[in-house]
Amino acid sequence: WYPLNFVIGSSFLIFLLIARFMGKKNKKLFWLPAIAPLVSVILSTFIVYISKADKNGVNIVKHVKRGLNPSSIHQLQLNGEHVGQAAKIGFISAVIALTEAMAVGRSFASIKGYHLDGNKEMLAMGCGNIAGSFTSCYVATGSFSRTAVNFSARCQSSISNIVMAVTVILCLELFTRLLYYTPMAILASIILSALPGLIDIREACYIWKVDKFDFFACIGAFFGVLLVSVETGLLVAVSSSSLT
Repeated sequence: WYPLNFVIGSSFLIFLLIARFMGKKNKKLFWLPAIAPLVSVILSTFIVYISKADKNGVNIVKHVKRGLNPSSIHQLQLNGEHVGQAAKIGFISAVIALTEAMAVGRSFASIKGYHLDGNKEMLAMGCGNIAGSFTSCYVATGSFSRTAVNFSARCQSSISNIVMAVTVILCLELFTRLLYYTPMAILASIILSALPGLIDIREACYIWKVDKFDFFACIGAFFGVLLVSVETGLLVAVSSSSLT
């Protein structure tokens, strides 16, 4: 643990929260919460670069491979000795990915007041993972952190995902060298800045009044996600629900 990581993370977290507060208070500043994360990344990267803070213990992103993954279709083998093991791992990964995506999707759907079509979600993730497997991509699912940041930036439609995808492609092709000195703390700050709007204390109090067991399941899932991982929180929630 290095103090500079905490200083950088907490400083920009305060900046992001202030930007979000100002955007809510003044509708003319609606653009401020959206641009604040980008400004934070640029400023923090520049500060670390000129101060050589990485030499003093600041964790940075370091090398990011440039460009998109090449095609790996020729590496697919359906009759190898590892097919059975790959099928088991793939099944488990699919269950976890779908569960996480549906949980995240339903949470934000309830906040925004719209209906989530589970069939379309599963179809989209299935097609995305099939396409991604041709280039050795990581398993695609509904990411809580990216969804929270998207929500915090007040994105209203799936067009934001297209913009995000194009931005990622451009960064991979053109700006990977500039991301070398980006501190890890700023990435954590961006995610943390989006969390306060997702915590509904009134709803938790309502659950306490309606069903005490559901309340403890809610608290268990909350701390599971907060202290360990999203998967752990989901496991706690599903396990608790199955006991009722």
